[in-house]
Amino acid sequence: MRIANASLSRLIGLIYAAGEDPRRWPEFLESFADRIGGRQTNLLLCDVREPASSLLASVRADPVTNREFHRDWAGERNPYLTCGHPGMRTSGSVVISEQLIADERKRRTPFYNEFERRHDIEALVGLNIVVRPPVMFSITTHFSRRDGERRGEQIELCRLLMPHLQRSVSLHRLLGDARGRAQAIERALESVNIGVAFVDERGRLLHANGEAERIVRARDAIILRFNRLRGATPDAEDRLRNAIVKACRGVGEIVAVERAGGAGYYQVTACPVNPEGPAGRFRAAAVLLIRDTAKLAAPAGGDLRRLFGLTAAESKVARALLDDSTIAAIAGEFQLSENTIRTHVKNIYSKTGVSKRSALVRLLCAALEPRNL
Repeated sequence: MRIANASLSRLIGLIYAAGEDPRRWPEFLESFADRIGGRQTNLLLCDVREPASSLLASVRADPVTNREFHRDWAGERNPYLTCGHPGMRTSGSVVISEQLIADERKRRTPFYNEFERRHDIEALVGLNIVVRPPVMFSITTHFSRRDGERRGEQIELCRLLMPHLQRSVSLHRLLGDARGRAQAIERALESVNIGVAFVDERGRLLHANGEAERIVRARDAIILRFNRLRGATPDAEDRLRNAIVKACRGVGEIVAVERAGGAGYYQVTACPVNPEGPAGRFRAAAVLLIRDTAKLAAPAGGDLRRLFGLTAAESKVARALLDDSTIAAIAGEFQLSENTIRTHVKNIYSKTGVSKRSALVRLLCAALEPRNL
């Protein structure tokens, strides 16, 4: 069996395609079986410690045979899994059935007499790619008595493909882990009632969760124009743009973006995101956390007194600061002088350990509780 370069290149290409997209493993298995002259060809996940195996993909298979195998022969009754041969635990090994268990011994086993012989399976070639010992991916190809002896050529092809199979399985694991993390993060983002929007260094929207999309659709404070988050009014535009620019430069910022008609506001926390990393379509420079204040309850005064040791008057002023009120407005609301309010603010900063209003707002936001999770 001479191995043409074009045929080998196609097999290698299919190996990496399957590593990227597991749905393409049957396509590789079919081409591999055709090239090696095999019959049923399987991709298995095996645990030689249990022992147990599960079928991931299969071609040229009889469904009845597969069901019988996994019902009766996928575990300790399978002499290949229990033979203890080093090839069953060695990454990159290519083994044939005669190496795992001598033909004479195999022919005395129920596995051979009740399964292999009945389905005209005389031999197999196995390629073992260890994932985490004792778990491994294994590709097995079955041969019948009528297929003849070409083991040397078959093993040569398998050994040529093995380094690529090992890399492909590693790629498959890395991509699988990354997809799993991305899906978990996506579900988490969709479960909160805070808008989350990622933007790049030019302010272009890369991703928004459902709550952020709802806020943008409302068009009462934050809108999407030319794929950039913009303020619906000139004041909102200035506040939002400046916050995004600062975050993209590595400086966090919290701003209040007022809704149209003075009906409340959105609290936008712009946080820098490390842009370093591999090139790709998703290179976020900042993340915006958009809180609809109509859905949030301010921290109770008792909570602030207990957490930070504030007095009752200081707690009231702290909650007013969270609402983006000015010193003059707070003084008017509580019928106190502006100097008294400034003294309260100074004491609040001292007790909470911050020195700026933006830092105080960030600290108080941690005590906000969603009303309708």
